Amino acid sequence: YYCNYLYNSTVRAVLGSGLTAGASSDGFYVDLTPPQFDSDIMNQIYIDVTQGEFTPVKYQASSDTIKAFWYCYDEQSMIKENMWAIGTSIGGEDIQPYISVGIKQLGINSSLEGVLKTNHTYYASIRCVNGGGQMAEWNDHI
Repeated sequence: YYCNYLYNSTVRAVLGSGLTAGASSDGFYVDLTPPQFDSDIMNQIYIDVTQGEFTPVKYQASSDTIKAFWYCYDEQSMIKENMWAIGTSIGGEDIQPYISVGIKQLGINSSLEGVLKTNHTYYASIRCVNGGGQMAEWNDHI
């Protein structure tokens, strides 16, 4: 859904001689709605790199890597940036603060040796920003 207003831009140039020229755009809409996450994919976003590159898991064996993928979309103005964080609590950033992965919808941090502990739960959080500057956030949960 776009906003209800059609915006036009008009440019007018005035020369020193007093002659003028002008032009107007056909109009454009501004995307005021946030991106959306695909809930089917978001139910299982983790990949254990010890079990393969594309196999989703709930539990992992890797002691140094967290890899996650997601699907966030925006049909009006497209996704312009994705960011992800890792924490020891829902929405937390204590393991990794939000970092941008550009337009990729995949994050991997393989520098967690000595940080990840056996029988502990870690959570990924995702932020997607569309071309209109609107953001959607998804926090993993138990």
